[in-house]
Amino acid sequence: MRYARAPRIGLDVVDGRATLVDPRGVEIVELTPIGRRVWESLDQTSEPPTREQRGPMATPARADAREDDDVEHGTERVLAALAAKGLVVARSSPSSGADDEFSPDEIARLLRRATREPGPLGITVLGGSMRPLIERADRVLVAPADRARWGEVWAYCHQTGAVLVHRCRGRRKSGYLFQGDAERRADALVPPPRLIGRVVAVERDGVATQLAGRDGWGRGLPTQLAHTARRGTRLVIRRVRRRR
Repeated sequence: MRYARAPRIGLDVVDGRATLVDPRGVEIVELTPIGRRVWESLDQTSEPPTREQRGPMATPARADAREDDDVEHGTERVLAALAAKGLVVARSSPSSGADDEFSPDEIARLLRRATREPGPLGITVLGGSMRPLIERADRVLVAPADRARWGEVWAYCHQTGAVLVHRCRGRRKSGYLFQGDAERRADALVPPPRLIGRVVAVERDGVATQLAGRDGWGRGLPTQLAHTARRGTRLVIRRVRRRR
């Protein structure tokens, strides 16, 4: 698959700090050294960057197959993170001339692979759907897991390609049911291929809070009871209005 930069996204480098900016100059995301190399290697007709294109910052210190794999995984992590934010697009073929967005399944697959690297995958939360447990701008740490269980907080790829962090409310035949703690409605069912991993910790102001299994009971159960109570109240109100 061939990758390209999304249109109208610029690279701004100040005092060695590299960020991607929108047309108004507003910062979107800060790039790591490897991320910058990957971004600079991309153009409208590029393949995934080679080690030579990524440059010395991404080159292993010694000829070691394991280190080579780590570099490749790092590149995939960068591409997946940029794709989740809509900052890169994929081309099915060089001659088509048309750019296609990464599929949600592809983004989830790349991020799942990133969770298996040493250390959990870090994702910065932009919304408030999981308040008060997770506030806007908190960073969640995501670890690999075999399946989502009731009450656990998971990251998954939405059908739009965005990465969401919500609580699992159970399994259905065609997928998993998730809902934000602060949301009134559950999300659309999530097929298993779009799951990324379980949130094991929340970082805020440099302090990490571990999410143990008891979080499902301590927060998940009261949250679900509150959702059920609100839904029941709405049903009663609708029935009363119909009788009038």
